[in-house]
Amino acid sequence: MSQEEKLRIIKIDEVEDKKTIKKLEPDKMFKFECENKNEVLKISLKEINVYSPYYYEAFYTKDKLVKKNDIFKSVKNVDKIIEQLLKLIEKNATLKKADDDKIIISFQIPSFAETIDINFELEKKTIENKDDGLMFLYEIQKKNQDIIEEIKKLCKRKKNEQISKQITQIFANII
Repeated sequence: MSQEEKLRIIKIDEVEDKKTIKKLEPDKMFKFECENKNEVLKISLKEINVYSPYYYEAFYTKDKLVKKNDIFKSVKNVDKIIEQLLKLIEKNATLKKADDDKIIISFQIPSFAETIDINFELEKKTIENKDDGLMFLYEIQKKNQDIIEEIKKLCKRKKNEQISKQITQIFANII
């Protein structure tokens, strides 16, 4: 992942395949990604609609996957595993927080007459250049403050309008 990709907010509208969006909590959504990195399965989650210097990921070789569950023996290679996981992600996968540093993505995989639960534990990672991340957060905060100041000015100019009074009251309660 390039530094530019890490220092941006992934917006829900930008996620091409909406099936890859998973909720952890009502207000936390993640984009699920999996890819083949030299015959190693990389699974990752990136938060959507907010900037976070954190992301979650895990790596699995085919042998590790087979040790996890024999069901992976029947899948030819990592690309085929990815293909199957992407088919299951929308309806057969859930996220749960393991602790502050881990998220578990749990797949319910149909196998003959039963369903097998396979859990992938993803570890919390931080972008490499934290100073760039802090600067990016500062710029977001600065833009937000500029927007608030502009809204306040507009409300002062239109102080007799009902909506301006309501906005001014909201700002008085939160700022």
